[in-house]
Amino acid sequence: MLCPINGGNPTITSAINLGGDVGFKVTTSLEIALRNIRRLDHAIIIWIDAICISQQDIKERNHQVAMMRDIYSKAAAVRAWIDQETDINSPAFPALPALNESSKREDLGEDPDVWAPIAEIFYSSYWDRLWVQQLVFAKDIVVHCYGDTIPGLPLGAFNGS
Repeated sequence: MLCPINGGNPTITSAINLGGDVGFKVTTSLEIALRNIRRLDHAIIIWIDAICISQQDIKERNHQVAMMRDIYSKAAAVRAWIDQETDINSPAFPALPALNESSKREDLGEDPDVWAPIAEIFYSSYWDRLWVQQLVFAKDIVVHCYGDTIPGLPLGAFNGS
């Protein structure tokens, strides 16, 4: 499952192949996310709200939003796209899974150079718009940043504290 909350500018689009429709228009941000999340070794099933819900049909959109609890709770993982380069070799990465809602900024350590390579992740507008349902009902959240993956539940818990 993918919920690219930060969908990008809707007027800047790219064409993707969707079920044989090679001209299906999506935001360029979504196209970049899909290229980074896809698996070349096997197929994966991804539910994308911007594609699966008619954004122009308010009645359908409201109906689908009412079903989000079920969607998030049944998904193996909620995958979020944050349009941010990261440095997977940063010494901060091994510490990320230990973050939680009781972590404090002081827990990040004294050296800002350790955290600087990933600090932009915390400033992403994704966290401003994150649906509470994603954190409450998702079994797992995986944050994707240009080929890197980060455990999202600890990030979200810490970022909300």
